[in-house]
Formats: sequence, C-alpha cells, structure tokens
Amino acid sequence: MNYIDLSTKTFELSIDAMTSAATRALDYAKASFEVMAKPYSAIRPDAIVNENFERTGKLLELRDAFLRDASTQYSGLANAAVDHAKAWQETAQRGFQGLGDVMVSNLNYIKEATGHQIDGFTKHVEAAAKSAK
Repeated sequence: MNYIDLSTKTFELSIDAMTSAATRALDYAKASFEVMAKPYSAIRPDAIVNENFERTGKLLELRDAFLRDASTQYSGLANAAVDHAKAWQETAQRGFQGLGDVMVSNLNYIKEATGHQIDGFTKHVEAAAKSAK
C-alpha cells in the first residue's frame, strides 16, 4: 500500500470516527432534552417527585446506553487504528529498507570508483618513476 492510499484511509477513518461521535452525542442530547422538556402531567407534589424519579431513571438508562454504544465504537476505532498503525509501520520499514539498499549501492559505487582512481594513480606514479630513471 502506498503512502497516498494509506493517508486517505487514515483520514477517512478519522472523519468516520468524528462523525460517529458527533452523531452519538447529538442523539444523546436530543433524547435527554426530550425527557427533561416533557411537561409534568401531575400537579400533586408527591406525583411530581415520582415523575422526577422516573425521569432520572430514564436519563440514567439513556446515559448507560450512550456509554455502552460509545465504548463499542471506541473499541472498534482502536482496533482500526492499530491496523492502520501496523500498515504505516510496514510502509515505513519498506521505505527505510529501500533507503538502506540505495545507500549501500552508492557506497559500493564509491568504493569501486575510488579503487579505479587509486589504480590509475598508482600506474601514473609508477610510469612517472620509470621515466624519471
């Protein structure tokens, strides 16, 4: 997988995670508001207290469902993030391996070129020494 595809998939993963989290939060806020904004049906104080307990119970159920759903989503996101991190690591490893191969190849070329230059210089010095005698 190349860097562009990997970047695109990582970006899509982050956008999906953000939109999913925002949707969950808005749904939770809407459901909570509907529970809290519901007009009281009773007039007696004891009935109002009972209705408040029912509303509190419903809000706790909503919160529990929200947290359960969020933890499931975050778990899936964590698994996907680990997979993406693994892909990034493998891609970087291949890149560094290629870089190392290029560096070794360049060093071998320099070694050969230097060897040829030294051989040529040695022959030139030997020829100069023979002609000087």
